[in-house]
Amino acid sequence: MSKKLTVDEEGFAEQLMADVAINPNDLDSAYIEQASLFAFYAEQSRLASKKMDNFKLRIDAVEAELDKQFRDEAVGSGSKVTEKAIEQAIGRDPKYVKAVMSYNDAKATAQMLRDVLDAFKNRKDMLICIGNDRRSEFNATRMHLNEDQLTTRRKEAFKKEAA
Repeated sequence: MSKKLTVDEEGFAEQLMADVAINPNDLDSAYIEQASLFAFYAEQSRLASKKMDNFKLRIDAVEAELDKQFRDEAVGSGSKVTEKAIEQAIGRDPKYVKAVMSYNDAKATAQMLRDVLDAFKNRKDMLICIGNDRRSEFNATRMHLNEDQLTTRRKEAFKKEAA
């Protein structure tokens, strides 16, 4: 398996679509690669979840920093400020908005990678079904050949007895 792109790299979506696809003419490769592909994408999912958690912490830190800043400014100016006014000021602050947007992006990526893991679970199930179907077809063909051979032997034996 060649080097895999990470979720933040250009071409990741194309790589993912190719990795999750099943080529019915090359099932051996699909069976062999399934576990390592799942492991790779599971690690990507874990990293994305961690990144999302870190951005959530960043939101909390920015919120606390801005809360203190706005309260200190209010005390310094001698004006009375309400909780609602502080919440609104925090919500409008560019640092807070940027932190929330980064968190939302990380959250979307983490969800996408959880969906990818579901796709690989479905891929595994499909490989199992295809393998079972191929095995059944093989056994049916083998049984049919055995029946044909048996019929041929019976005909030959009957001809010998008749002669």
